[in-house]
Amino acid sequence: MNLAWMLVLAVPMAVLVATLMAFGNLSSGNEITAMRASGVSLYRMITPVFLISIVICYLLILFNNRVLPDANHRAKMLLTDIYRKNRRSHSCQGSSPILAKSRVQYPRPEDIREHQRS
Repeated sequence: MNLAWMLVLAVPMAVLVATLMAFGNLSSGNEITAMRASGVSLYRMITPVFLISIVICYLLILFNNRVLPDANHRAKMLLTDIYRKNRRSHSCQGSSPILAKSRVQYPRPEDIREHQRS
């Protein structure tokens, strides 16, 4: 998992939490009631939030279409290179990798000797 993918998941949740907290604070201080009493409609209060959410949505669409595929490809290539490098460096030692829970583990010499005895 790379940073770009985490950003794609975190930004919408952060915007949602920020919006809920902002309107929660306005409500707890009776500021929404004061605005409604002074003649401000609910639509007028929500309009800035709605416009900012449209801008953030547009930016995330651009990010998802232009940045994220390249970031995912680079992360995949990096992991492939690391795997190949580890495999090459350990292949000359005569041990074969054992894949366990997404980690490459190499057998210890004691384990090899015990396996050869049995």
